[in-house]
Amino acid sequence: PIPKDITYVSSLLKSLGAEKFEPNAIHQLIEFMRAQSTEIIEESRSMAEFAGHSSIEPSDVRMALQVDKQNPFGKNDLDTMNRIARQTNKQKLPEISDKSN
Repeated sequence: PIPKDITYVSSLLKSLGAEKFEPNAIHQLIEFMRAQSTEIIEESRSMAEFAGHSSIEPSDVRMALQVDKQNPFGKNDLDTMNRIARQTNKQKLPEISDKSN
């Protein structure tokens, strides 16, 4: 049987209009997706640790994706991290409930 990831990427390429492609292209795309996914997970883990979370939370993944979106193929430099921090810190925090139950 053909591995699911190969079937998926092949279907994806065809759905995007690629009629013909080298078989090696599928393997390269799979490797690229794995590398990107691993990088996002590692960045999410770093965000979680920095935030004091015991495990990765959706907010950590969103932040990691934002970092990747702003600097997709390189290591994150201080300017990128500061820009993201400023954008994140502009967001209003939710109101604190004054319930004393």
